[in-house]
Amino acid sequence: MRTLPVIGLPVAVTDYSGAVAWILEKAALRDRPYAVEAANTHVAALARRDTEFGDSMAKFDLICPDGMPLVWSLNRQLRKEAKKETGFHHEVNEGHEVVDTEQSIQGGLTAPHKLRASASPRNPLTFDHCPMTAALTTRVYGPTLMLETIRATNTPESPHRHFLLGGKSSTLEKLTARFAAEFPHSAIAATYSPPFGPWPDDEFDRIAEKITSSQADLVWVGLGCPRQEHWIAKNKHRLPPAVYFGIGAAFAFHAGEVKQAPASIQKFGLEWAYRLAMEPRRLFKRYLTYNSLFFWYSLQGSRR
Repeated sequence: MRTLPVIGLPVAVTDYSGAVAWILEKAALRDRPYAVEAANTHVAALARRDTEFGDSMAKFDLICPDGMPLVWSLNRQLRKEAKKETGFHHEVNEGHEVVDTEQSIQGGLTAPHKLRASASPRNPLTFDHCPMTAALTTRVYGPTLMLETIRATNTPESPHRHFLLGGKSSTLEKLTARFAAEFPHSAIAATYSPPFGPWPDDEFDRIAEKITSSQADLVWVGLGCPRQEHWIAKNKHRLPPAVYFGIGAAFAFHAGEVKQAPASIQKFGLEWAYRLAMEPRRLFKRYLTYNSLFFWYSLQGSRR
């Protein structure tokens, strides 16, 4: 899958469909552990600022654009590429009508085409068209990616099995009940709530044994950022073969314990403001620090 750097982080140019297809393809291989992250401005800025966290993120195989600022950054790069390749900023749509791409994007993905003038005996001037990289019009929001992946496995024939790791036992019970009701053919093979605080020395072996015995190939890790990313990266070489997700607050959202921002707020990249209003004490410092850092690093335009 193609990636572009967003303040130094290699972010995939993908939507939900592309991400889910990649995930299920890798899960079906069962050949090694794969690590997936849905990165927002906090994750991107932390990876740039904190060397240890950046090293952990370097071990991830797929980093999706969770935050709208990451989508905007990707699209700015795609527009620059389009202008550079075409020499002008007009493209052709499905009906071969010359249009301006920035005015033609209406939800989902718009596949722009570059124009190339050529002469022929019958037609002195024709326009050949060839596909270019599509512009993104939505982010790949971690909690929604989780639902879309589970939905994609919601068939009696699906070979995939899910494992939920992290959170309180009560949270995992709510999640299992919800997913069983909404996705009756998706297999939630097992769940595990690890101890809070420092883990005993044999905790990794215990978790690995549970994942192996469950035969899960899709493992959702909800330990909170950055703990979950560090845990996946540190242990990736010895984890059972599966796709592992650093899923953050998705467990709490889907269990109904934390309210999600309305879609209209998310669309404009303002989910952080909504969550800040809900949890000001916990999130004020994080958002002030890392949103500011993301903006600053973006202005610098340099790579990590």
